[in-house]
Amino acid sequence: MELMKALILTTLLLSSTLVLAQIPIVKKDTPSMNGGIIVNNSLQKLMDIPGVKEIYESCKKRADSLTEKDRTDKIITCLWDDVKTKPDIKKKVETAYAEEAAKKPEDSSGGRNPASAPPKKADIISKKIVATADYEKDPAVIALSKFYGDKLEQILDPDKALTKEEIKSNTILAIDHKKFIDLYKSELGKTIISAFTSYCIDTDPDTCEEEPFQCTINEKPEKRIDARKTNLESLAKASLEANSKDGKKWTRCITSVSKNCVTDKDKQNNPDSIIDKLSETVKRSCLIMDYVASARKNIMLVDGQQKFYEDLQKYKTTDIVQNAKSIDAKRASTDAILDMSSKDVKTSLEAPIKKEEADLETCYKDDVIVNPEACKQFLSTDKNKNEMAIAELGMREMAQQGILETNLNASDKNVAAYLKEEGYQQSDIDQMTGDPSKLIKTKEEILDRYKNKKAAIVKEMADKINSKTSETEGKIEANDKDKMKNIKKELASRSADLIGLVKFNNIVSSYLVIDNGGGKENNSRNTASLYGELEGMNAEDKKVLNKQIDEAKLSRPKTNGKDESSVSLSIDTINGNFMKYKTQDVVKDKKK
Repeated sequence: MELMKALILTTLLLSSTLVLAQIPIVKKDTPSMNGGIIVNNSLQKLMDIPGVKEIYESCKKRADSLTEKDRTDKIITCLWDDVKTKPDIKKKVETAYAEEAAKKPEDSSGGRNPASAPPKKADIISKKIVATADYEKDPAVIALSKFYGDKLEQILDPDKALTKEEIKSNTILAIDHKKFIDLYKSELGKTIISAFTSYCIDTDPDTCEEEPFQCTINEKPEKRIDARKTNLESLAKASLEANSKDGKKWTRCITSVSKNCVTDKDKQNNPDSIIDKLSETVKRSCLIMDYVASARKNIMLVDGQQKFYEDLQKYKTTDIVQNAKSIDAKRASTDAILDMSSKDVKTSLEAPIKKEEADLETCYKDDVIVNPEACKQFLSTDKNKNEMAIAELGMREMAQQGILETNLNASDKNVAAYLKEEGYQQSDIDQMTGDPSKLIKTKEEILDRYKNKKAAIVKEMADKINSKTSETEGKIEANDKDKMKNIKKELASRSADLIGLVKFNNIVSSYLVIDNGGGKENNSRNTASLYGELEGMNAEDKKVLNKQIDEAKLSRPKTNGKDESSVSLSIDTINGNFMKYKTQDVVKDKKK
């Protein structure tokens, strides 16, 4: 999951930069901060409400004798349980959160001409985060961002895009600003698909091949490693036909994610706990669904901006000047700029991973912390601040849950609107809200799904921060040895894991048949990344994949003009192709 998040962040760093028509700047002296934790102090407002911090300190004392994992769960659960017993404090907490949530994002145009304004950034880019890992200073993320930046720089280089005669005549190289908006939308589409396929790489193969086709992830890390290895190896023998056994299995897996973010009652010790005992399957699927919800909001913003530029073009207000040459459409295509193969990952990560491993050796060697100060590059020592940030996030999620319950009970229309926002089809919404008994059940299902999303978000952040924070406030000591051991282990497999993930995503995403509306003749296969992966393969692997492509009778990319395999997902496409909430949809597939 961490690798998928890092990869998504890398591509989003690029795509947000593309919107502004700038090239990513990567400073060579940017420090490596593998274990850096960022706490957004400006968001710790709920803890500042009179009475809350006293409850928090009391909960910490009651949890002192517990292990780190149980301690985190106990503190958050205790905090909210105690706040709920004090109506005045609870009301202040919910009011403070509601006021902050109601604030509108700042106008991104900054007072400039609206024609030059990029789309406003929604949750993915500007979402306020209480605490997170410092991905922007992660050497791997920096290296992959640089890879994208170099590609874009090559495409925008006048010496490569213009002829000698054009350069002599002072021809200007130009690109329609709308192109960057199109690229941004395409990259959002690619990351949505990658989020779904990254779930599948760790699924137990048997659970996707046998009824009830739940496509689940094993609880044991060693079993997940085995599943990943099996799933990667199976690609070399798989049929690439969409209706083949392999095609149905992986399509089934991709569409199982929305179904798997459901109540995990057999794993819960306390149904009201802020961090429920979620299974790995529920946690992963809920995190992906939360990400996709944010991505869909960004796509809606981009759709509005695209329409704005299309209206401008009707009046020819976006025509380039006379002495300018527009960049060739194929040269600046979505695939030319945004595709990344596993070979690209391997090449990009080789140097930074070696440097990180060398840096780690200076602080931790032979299972001993030899230089605590040097280990601060990998472990945060702000234990108190980080622990409080987790509690703050827990309160926020519970406050949001209270607001959701209030809204759902205030009006039946709010229930339908929420389902629509989550990606349900209108026919399903009508069925789920058609009579009072169904409406009650639907509200319960919405809250169950939200509770799981909330628990997954808090648990993911808590686990990450705990694994990257020292046991003692302000310093690293011998009792941090196990954490350093785990960091070393993760670092040793990081490059190989990410290479495998990118390869898997590029190939498995090609099984998706995108329903563009208007009948089967208008459907398209998502094969752009597949061909990008093919180009980076060695001769032997390329021969195998070429044979699979020919046997599946897949269309090869066009040599000129628009490449129809490019991904640009509309909201309707996402809802229709990925949001398969009904379990029976999958079961039917087996019986056909």
